[in-house]
Amino acid sequence: MLTEVTSLELLEDAQFKDLGGKAIHCWQMVRQGIAIPRSIVVPAQCYVDHVARCDVQELIAKVLKGEDMDANLAEIRSRIEAAPLDESIVAKVADFLGSLKGETRAVSARSSGSLEDLKDSSFAGQYETFLNLRTIEDAVSGIKKCWASMWKEHVLAYRAQLEELGVMPTMAVLVMHQINSKAAGVMFTRNPVTGSTDECIIEAVYGQGEGLVGGELDPDRYTYIKSKNAFVNPVIANKTHKYILNAKSDIEKVACDPSEQNVACLPDNYLQQLVQQSERIVDLYKCPQDIEWAMDDHGLYILQARAVTAAGPAHAHCAGVFMPPGPGPWMYDASHFPFPPTAWFGEIYPECIETGWSTGSNKIGSFLKFVKHALVNGIFYTQPQFTFDPESMAAASKINEGFWEEKRFYAFLHEYENEVLPKVVARHLELQSVTMEQLSDEALALHLEAAYAHASEMLRTHHRYTMPSVLVVTDFVAAVAEWTKLPISQITGLFEGASPYSRGQLGDAKVKAVAEAINAVPEAKAALQAAIDEPSARNALIQLSQMSGAIGEGMRYIQHHYGWKLMSGYDISNGNVFEHPEFLLAALRKLSADPNQYEAELKACETKTTALAATIRALVPTAEQSTFDARLLDARAMYRLREMRDLFTSTWGAGILRVVVLATGERLVQQKVLETPHQLLEATESEALQLLRSKKGISPATLGERHANRTKPLGPIPLFLGPPPPDGFPVDPSTLAPGMQRTFHATVMVVAALFGNVTKPDSEHQLHGFGASAGTVVGPACIVTGTHEFHKLKKGNILISHSTTPSYNIVLPIVSGIVTAAGGVLSHAAIISREFGIPCVTACGSCMTKIKDGDVIRIDGDQGTVVLQ
Repeated sequence: MLTEVTSLELLEDAQFKDLGGKAIHCWQMVRQGIAIPRSIVVPAQCYVDHVARCDVQELIAKVLKGEDMDANLAEIRSRIEAAPLDESIVAKVADFLGSLKGETRAVSARSSGSLEDLKDSSFAGQYETFLNLRTIEDAVSGIKKCWASMWKEHVLAYRAQLEELGVMPTMAVLVMHQINSKAAGVMFTRNPVTGSTDECIIEAVYGQGEGLVGGELDPDRYTYIKSKNAFVNPVIANKTHKYILNAKSDIEKVACDPSEQNVACLPDNYLQQLVQQSERIVDLYKCPQDIEWAMDDHGLYILQARAVTAAGPAHAHCAGVFMPPGPGPWMYDASHFPFPPTAWFGEIYPECIETGWSTGSNKIGSFLKFVKHALVNGIFYTQPQFTFDPESMAAASKINEGFWEEKRFYAFLHEYENEVLPKVVARHLELQSVTMEQLSDEALALHLEAAYAHASEMLRTHHRYTMPSVLVVTDFVAAVAEWTKLPISQITGLFEGASPYSRGQLGDAKVKAVAEAINAVPEAKAALQAAIDEPSARNALIQLSQMSGAIGEGMRYIQHHYGWKLMSGYDISNGNVFEHPEFLLAALRKLSADPNQYEAELKACETKTTALAATIRALVPTAEQSTFDARLLDARAMYRLREMRDLFTSTWGAGILRVVVLATGERLVQQKVLETPHQLLEATESEALQLLRSKKGISPATLGERHANRTKPLGPIPLFLGPPPPDGFPVDPSTLAPGMQRTFHATVMVVAALFGNVTKPDSEHQLHGFGASAGTVVGPACIVTGTHEFHKLKKGNILISHSTTPSYNIVLPIVSGIVTAAGGVLSHAAIISREFGIPCVTACGSCMTKIKDGDVIRIDGDQGTVVLQ
């Protein structure tokens, strides 16, 4: 047993129980000649002895029984930090600190727990690390604070999940020379999102790695493809800030010099060194590694290495420990991604939403930079990324000037409709025009690359307009709620009819012309009427498309502009309209029966909303009524932008990619590389291209395993991970300029509206959610888990689903109400139900388990309740 503080480099033998995970890994790497900063280790026995002197045994027993957790944990931590450290430990630490040479005479104190950095449970981010400790007092305090971090509630919860509380964990502390790094970062030897073992991911920032670990700074990002021995698609971030060491035993955030901002912070030769070091580390531990590194004027150092324990599809989805993917609170994004994504989508989506959303937010001057997404056991969790530091707030306020008073938000709407929309539709049609059967393998590979790039860019475009599309709406809703005290579901009824795009092809004049032409030709009308299921609809679609004149031309237009879009979601795992022609033709049949139906519905909608506006306006204080009128016009105008983003960018772009991937898969089946075309949907972009170009790479069995993991029934999924969200924000909105105050309150509502969840408990017969579209309805429930179950829907059903997307619009005309497990008042289900004038309850978390097919239910879109009759 090791009982004394010892130099890591001089240690001849080591046991895991003495050093803990982090320290023993560093010791093992030192013995392999891998560069680790000079270090000493305070062994776990020192922790045991220290705790024994703190008189906390009774408190620990209470904590393990769950008694008065907050108070008892706080007292344990307080006693551990207050008790004096053994003099022999202090002396050894003082000697080490005094022996350090160079410009940085400082150390870091790094926890090394007995459950930390194991192969199956890394405890990443759970215990504490303390940096830039320049005095013996700071170093001693850092050691004790590491030990105290054993006794935080989120750490105990993680340990309980690992079923390790039967054996009391201990902790060593690694006291390491603090590197005054010029750049720092992380490296994953397996893609942490997709699980691809052919890819390494390197992220780098200037200075210390603190801002990267905390998710505050945008890193340079490199993808290394092992099979190609090459880096591909480097992303060099606009690095505005960095963290550096200062002389006050602290880390300071400073602005980057303009010459640094758009330049790679890690030289190419160090990228190659990192790859080489990582190969040695993987060879040592025989499993993928998460490596932290730093670079100073003297070279490259490895700070720690631990097993990758939550790496995308290579792990079973929804199985094992749900641990926070980073510091702070995280929420399950069931509103947008109730199911595990494909490897491709899981890999690209976090970057797409970050890049797109932050671009739009920066143009507005919002303190909500973007909403971060990370996979945990194949499930997306989200975390809003706010910036409240004075420098960022001042910059945002300057940008925000005039946003409301000058109505600069209209610039986003006009830009999208007049510039972006024509360009993206033209690019969609260009990609759709390629005859893939006639392409060589290499030409098909280039087309596949173009489709992947286009789908990713469409996701970025989608999110570039997220904040502009919803901020004006939530600003109006928040103001009216304050003026009138009305429920939000009633206020949002004012947006009914404001988004004609939500009705899809029903509002398209060219589609109406096709319906009228079909009515005039008995043969065509008969074919349309006979299209009642998938086989007959497919035959009718072919027959109508081959007709001459207006019918054939119009049907080809419908296929080109609607057929390629996904029916659900944004991921290529979802089918497109081509694959479900019965719903496309059902909408056309409805329009054919009454060509003027759309105009009549819009007129009725206008009458209804005009009356509702008059009713609500009468409740608004007289002095604010003119403001109500102006803001209502603005909000209704901007409302349609939210739906346009979905229908014309993300779902269309991903739908094109799905068709191209399946066509590529069909060729690989013919070449006996794959067993079914759909297997290629489970591959990442690099894996798919490797298969097509070399006929080698990921196996059909592995792709099949990914599909099985992704589609198997979901187990229990925690709604929240990590510590509870903070109570309020670290800024007083009353101190902000008037325009920023509006932006502040509207932004808070944006997060609730898009990602909200309800925690009110259900009773035996009544479920609770958000009232998202006013009205009540009674009818039979129909559970729909995806587009493959659309055939179950009958006229008058109440649709029950995890969530909906714009592609659900095609079945909305036949349902009488909607209940979703997730989503807020600006989720798609809320918008589309208001557009069709049907009641809706969102964020009803238990609806998918407590409601069965055929159950007669009553939903109240005002109160947000669902009653089982």
